[in-house]
Amino acid sequence: MSTNEPPAGSHAAAEAGVRAVLQASRVAQMMYVMAELGLPELLADGPRPADDLAVATGAHAPSLYRLLRALAAAGFVTQEPGQRFALTARGAVLRPDAPGELAAQVRIQLSEPRWRPWGNLLASVRSGRSTFHDIFGMSDWEYQARHPELADHFNAFMSRRSTLQQAAIVAAYDFSRFGTVVDVGGGQGQLLAEILRANPGTRGILFDQPEVVRGADAILDTADLRGRCTIIGGSFLEAVPAGGDAYLLKSILHNWDDAPARDILRNVHDAMAPGGTLLLLERVLPEEQTLELGEAIADLTMLVILQGKERTEREFAALLDATGFRLERVVPTGADVGIVEGTRR
Repeated sequence: MSTNEPPAGSHAAAEAGVRAVLQASRVAQMMYVMAELGLPELLADGPRPADDLAVATGAHAPSLYRLLRALAAAGFVTQEPGQRFALTARGAVLRPDAPGELAAQVRIQLSEPRWRPWGNLLASVRSGRSTFHDIFGMSDWEYQARHPELADHFNAFMSRRSTLQQAAIVAAYDFSRFGTVVDVGGGQGQLLAEILRANPGTRGILFDQPEVVRGADAILDTADLRGRCTIIGGSFLEAVPAGGDAYLLKSILHNWDDAPARDILRNVHDAMAPGGTLLLLERVLPEEQTLELGEAIADLTMLVILQGKERTEREFAALLDATGFRLERVVPTGADVGIVEGTRR
């Protein structure tokens, strides 16, 4: 330990920790601007002068230089003689072609329609509701529909995140016992495609809003899947296609508070035969222990953006019981979602 660092557990160490958190909110915005200006891509091939980067980004040259100095202090770039800057390993994570989902996550989670509702966290905690509509005059879904660039960032983030989860989900659960799996709110079918590939005897129904499933053919109409999947457009807030042995909802219910979540589950219940299987792929919070920071932040994000919530096993059991299902078990996947399995009564 450096002799300049305060002893662990001391008041000075506690103060240093609080200052680091205060600084982190500013560093996050620096990182966002770096990504939005495309600096990770511009520096991918080696060091470049600040003035050159200003021309390439259309930024105010003196201000961009000041940002680059700050990014160097935060470890995203290194500063070289002649006001030249080079990308570090930390900065390279923000390249769009970098492995993982962080580059897309930065673009979506640090954008204005994300940080402004978080700035209203106090109001949400006092009222129990999202203030997104108060700020922007529309829901988050409507905002994305009117801002396609933001929607592209969100879809890229969710697609990359789902890709990381899919292998774990398919490995953790036996889908082969189902003749037909209905993926409710399944986007463009990435997860359903992986399930069908791993289970050649299973057929699929992909169900999501018409504008979402419009691009699903590119994923599901391939040589190994052709003829095994039906694509249906619609809203799970109104009805769900019948004919499935299992109904899969991945990262759907956490977007909704309990009352609309029950409405969604009732629609699924109406579409299922008795004894059918419900599979909720969701983050499952521990009952009475300290959450991991990522779990806690995910839960508060649902509150401030969508008025949704992450749930414990007990809370999932209550939702299922109220909508005609029985909770059977929770299957861990090794990813950040578990498989909450229920049976239609």
